[in-house]
Amino acid sequence: MIFETKASNSSELTYVALHISSKFPNFALAWDSLTLRAMPKQFVEESIRDGLDFAEMTLFADEVELVEARDNPQDSNEVIQALESENSWADLEEQGKRIQAVEDACEHDFALVEHWFEYLENNVELPVKAQYIGNSNRNLRFGAEILINGFADADDHYGLIGSAIYQKRWLQVPLCDLKVLESSKKTEALEDYIVWFANH
Repeated sequence: MIFETKASNSSELTYVALHISSKFPNFALAWDSLTLRAMPKQFVEESIRDGLDFAEMTLFADEVELVEARDNPQDSNEVIQALESENSWADLEEQGKRIQAVEDACEHDFALVEHWFEYLENNVELPVKAQYIGNSNRNLRFGAEILINGFADADDHYGLIGSAIYQKRWLQVPLCDLKVLESSKKTEALEDYIVWFANH
């Protein structure tokens, strides 16, 4: 069933799909796909960041009116999935916006690691002091401080590989195994990549 409701601060009608629970005197409503597409981006971002459901709300019976459906639940689900994907980093606020921008600038998901490689080369001021917090390199002890001097390659398992100096030796270290020391705008992109790789 589809009902319409008029927002208190708007003269436009908003359409919602109705799911009724007999245990409660109010209605749990799911927005249809047209309403979801019209939602302000900031509202969706803030809802995801705060752990709220932007796709549903609850209204009392006198706030809704029966109308014809404009779409079907599958349409709504597809839009919800798209919005969640577009705003998947919203909970990280400013860092999330930067990560999202990098993802959005890449046309194909399979090329994201290569895109990050180019992004780091253009946005990180080397060298970068970092701490090794992984276990992928037997020549490094956990907690060792190293100096990243470049970006060497990409690995299917470990992602981007950095060229580093440790005790006057050159090593290659997965960037995902690093914690940036002396964080600044110059290292921001590298820190963004490390967070992205750990959560993508």
